[in-house]
Amino acid sequence: ALPHGHTPKDIPRNTRMNDSFHPLLYGLQRYEYGWLLPFMGRLPYHWARALSDLRGAWNARQSRDWTELAVGFRYLANRAHKGYQEILDDCTPTQVSALVRQRYQMIAREEYEGQLAINGSLLHKLQLDIEPLRGLLAKRRPGKGLVVVMPHLDNLFVGLVGLAQCGVPVNLMTSDVVQDSRVHESLRAFFALKYKSYESLMSGGRFMPVSAAGRQYFHTALGRSEIVAVMSDAPASSEGPGTWVQWFGKERKMTNGALRMALATGSELVAVACWQTQPGRMAWIYSDIEDPNLDRPPNGEVGSRVYGRLFAFIEGAIRQAPGHWWAAHLLQDFEVRHDKN
Repeated sequence: ALPHGHTPKDIPRNTRMNDSFHPLLYGLQRYEYGWLLPFMGRLPYHWARALSDLRGAWNARQSRDWTELAVGFRYLANRAHKGYQEILDDCTPTQVSALVRQRYQMIAREEYEGQLAINGSLLHKLQLDIEPLRGLLAKRRPGKGLVVVMPHLDNLFVGLVGLAQCGVPVNLMTSDVVQDSRVHESLRAFFALKYKSYESLMSGGRFMPVSAAGRQYFHTALGRSEIVAVMSDAPASSEGPGTWVQWFGKERKMTNGALRMALATGSELVAVACWQTQPGRMAWIYSDIEDPNLDRPPNGEVGSRVYGRLFAFIEGAIRQAPGHWWAAHLLQDFEVRHDKN
């Protein structure tokens, strides 16, 4: 699998020369991750944010995401444009293009904040209002694990830091797809440092890839009443497990690892989203805490109504800050059910 869940057959390569990258644009990553981001990490926050936004705007103009560079051609901006058009049908083409630009700027900011985590200055430069999260954790049932369903909205790593700052271990289900050999070696090294640095802020929680060993670890962590976070706004494969939910106007098949984990461990489920309301100031919102083990209809899929409510919440969160949702390009990949019969 390629970054962002794509495989070569999923990406129709256009043969026009201007859809392929000049090798220089790939090679520049060595200086971006080896020099530019470390330099930005030492600047005053507002200067670095301005530089980050400029970098993101340039990447948007080039349709230059690290995923696109890894596969060698442009496709994400076009896919994101279609995704935003589908969920915001009242937007003009100019407004949709602005959202696509914001998406690339969001990626650039997430990378800059990853550098702050590496430098050990993240908590000094960002203002984290974690009082809503303390309110969330106070509503948990004692002795229960908590599976947190999060979208790829804003900087999800900072979102997890906020939860961990409340004093509970936070674990994250990750993907090792960034270690694909086509990803530039400088970016692979940056990701390894970023993951290690964020993990040190998780109050003893760990980042683990999806694997048999990882699933066993997460089940054990939930048995200790810890938190396991899963990025769940991704399409399920047509052959694999999934749960059908109403999402952005259509019934779509969502990946359901979070739901299955909660059912298997007797844990609770909640959806959490966060984004920067002002530069450097992060805010959180969350859904009601749900127990999917109590949702056992006489007919139908166990937990499907719970999952539907969580994704209704996530849809509402994305609509509040659509340009911060950097998975908009995946919307075209969801299997859609047109006829239940």
